[in-house]
Amino acid sequence: MSIKNNRSRPAFVLVKIEMLRDKKYQRLSITAKMLWIYLRGQYNPYEPNINPATGEIQVNLSYKQMAKSKGFSPKAMSRAIKELISSGFIKKTEQGGMLKGMSAYSFTGKYAPFPKHNKSKTKRG
Repeated sequence: MSIKNNRSRPAFVLVKIEMLRDKKYQRLSITAKMLWIYLRGQYNPYEPNINPATGEIQVNLSYKQMAKSKGFSPKAMSRAIKELISSGFIKKTEQGGMLKGMSAYSFTGKYAPFPKHNKSKTKRG
């Protein structure tokens, strides 16, 4: 087996250049930008989490997981979430909590749609 065929594909998050140039995006804090990218990275096109009430794609967010893996404090995360919501980049679709589990968010605005993808999990080669 060649090295080329043995490599796994690295994960990435698609951020359009148009979005990076958008004044509304540029005004976001660094924490809000990082959180938006993290949330986009939670989307799995092969097993999408669809909100049964709205039919929208949603992603779950655990404050504990973010604090542990990305170094966010709960206070900073809360501010970033509020900033993303007020700027129109996300909306809360399910309220979480200690007994309810994780909160869920869906993406809003012109950068909400996910790229089209091929649903088959075939190997490249």
